[in-house]
Amino acid sequence: MVSFKVDTHERALAVLERVLDENYAVLEAAVSRMPGVNLVPLESTYLPWLDCRGLGLNDDELKRLVEKEAKLWLDMGTMFGPEGAGFVRVNLASPKAMIEDACSRLERAVTALGE
Repeated sequence: MVSFKVDTHERALAVLERVLDENYAVLEAAVSRMPGVNLVPLESTYLPWLDCRGLGLNDDELKRLVEKEAKLWLDMGTMFGPEGAGFVRVNLASPKAMIEDACSRLERAVTALGE
């Protein structure tokens, strides 16, 4: 009985790792098309940071871009202190379609800045 539980947990973990890897790849590809935005490499988490300082926006403008233009609810870096200024955090533990949609929205909002 114990081996069944261990096997089930190992399979579930493998599925989760695959989903997170796929979602990270979607985010990585989208960010590569967003001038002024850089993806901070992951360090043992599923919550990657986007460095948006290259957009030249202050934190209120960045929040407006994310929430009003892209219509996303992301963690603004400033909630973690002044060191987080210019950053937003994404949760990859979501369905792939949701990550794709969020990336599309953010990409459109960032692209519109340059127009």
